[in-house]
Amino acid sequence: MRTVLNVGGGSKEIPIPGHYEGWEHVLLDVNEDSQPDIVLDARNLGQLQAGRFDAVYASHLLEHFHDHELPAVLLGMKHVVKADGWVEIRVPDVGQAIQQMAEGRDLDFILYHSPTGPISIADMLWGSRRYAMYRQGEFMIHKAGFTERTLQIALNLSEFHPSVIEVRRWELRALGFLQEPSAETRAMLGVENGR
Repeated sequence: MRTVLNVGGGSKEIPIPGHYEGWEHVLLDVNEDSQPDIVLDARNLGQLQAGRFDAVYASHLLEHFHDHELPAVLLGMKHVVKADGWVEIRVPDVGQAIQQMAEGRDLDFILYHSPTGPISIADMLWGSRRYAMYRQGEFMIHKAGFTERTLQIALNLSEFHPSVIEVRRWELRALGFLQEPSAETRAMLGVENGR
């Protein structure tokens, strides 16, 4: 059975992408109250067994670390994934939030509704204030922000080659590989050949 490491996922009740259906889902989180399989700070992924997981999934995690901490997190993800595996990352697209402000919207403008409630421009830039009030406070603050270009730079510095970044509504999806992915992997992840 293939295994995905969900880094900082908060709870196994929060859905992960359907392409992991049927996989063993291992949850890693710093908050032991969320009952993860592994209690660990994502900056310490290098402590885990090398090449243990077929994939690493991290949704809305990287923005919770300062820029100088990102290499440890990304290199840790690279450390735990198998050579033919990948890292799938989702982060808020602060470029889209800033564009909304450039068009005249203020910080309290609601961009979208998430399972935790409405998300404003301020929430996207600095973290969901509502969510931080009842869960982990300090851990929920955004300490970094990403645009397509800055996320690509972070992946390149961590030597994910090739990598793919997709701009989605309010977020960026990145896929980092240790080697050229197979046609089957590309199809499963919805990645076009040549991207």
